[in-house]
Amino acid sequence: MPSIISLFILGLIFMGCGKDIEDLSIISIKKQQKTINSVQSKSNTISPTLQGTYTLQEGNYSYNGKLDRLTHAVTGSDLIIEKLDSDDYGYYLTMKVDNLTTQDIGIFHKQDNKFFKRIIYSPEITKDSNITIDSNISNPSLQTEIKKDVIYIKQNKNTLSINMKVGEGRISIIWIKESNSTTPNTKELKEAEHEYYKTYKERFNLYFKED
Repeated sequence: MPSIISLFILGLIFMGCGKDIEDLSIISIKKQQKTINSVQSKSNTISPTLQGTYTLQEGNYSYNGKLDRLTHAVTGSDLIIEKLDSDDYGYYLTMKVDNLTTQDIGIFHKQDNKFFKRIIYSPEITKDSNITIDSNISNPSLQTEIKKDVIYIKQNKNTLSINMKVGEGRISIIWIKESNSTTPNTKELKEAEHEYYKTYKERFNLYFKED
């Protein structure tokens, strides 16, 4: 009987501890999320040195596009940004979420001190879909459009914070700018770079770059 009572008491203790641990976990997530999402509540702050190589400091990704308790931690990410003209910055990135590495490529367009995604598309397909890497680069029917969703970007001395939609989800990530501009040598980043050059940079330079 004493053993049964002891196990019962021990179980109550663990239940209590488990609740404390869960509460602390929720507080930790909310604290991190508050820090990252503060990017969205401030004006875009960008210097002429936006271009560069960045590695992950911390970040979140949400599959449903809402940063909430179901948000997943980004455990790895590399970001490359280059200046295309006075208002356009090409980028490609990789990020690891739930042991899966995904890519995102595109162009940040600055307009009225805000940032938006510039898309390049063919009238033969829907505007919401980027043209594929297999499409002909020299295609005079290509068109460009600025999407309506604001990209929240904040740059400090050594960090860059971005809150934006990626596919059907949303990222909120802080990257650290690398003093060494050498691009990380990973298979995923090389693939993202290749697709970015063919899908965006070459077409942008050919048809949409400022004279």
